[in-house]
Amino acid sequence: MDHGLGARRYYALMSTESALAIEETISSSRSVDRTRLGGPSLVIAAENDVVVPAHAIRRSAAHFGSDCLFVHGRSHNVLLEPGWRETAERISTWLDRRIW
Repeated sequence: MDHGLGARRYYALMSTESALAIEETISSSRSVDRTRLGGPSLVIAAENDVVVPAHAIRRSAAHFGSDCLFVHGRSHNVLLEPGWRETAERISTWLDRRIW
């Protein structure tokens, strides 16, 4: 599968501010007080994500006590790529098992 074709397609839809927003997100030094957060949380790590690597997602999950869903063969836009339905079903299953 050529991930580059999908990436080029979505890149063409980005506004000029999109790249800046991604850069600011990655380089942000803001901290979050995890003691002020409540309820279950799920983070999603994708094997081929070059925007936010899986190791960074796993580290965030550990920091916040979140569950972590790892998806193989996917990149950053897990719900826009082939196989999105399987990912959505896994998220739905996670939601169904959580007590709010």
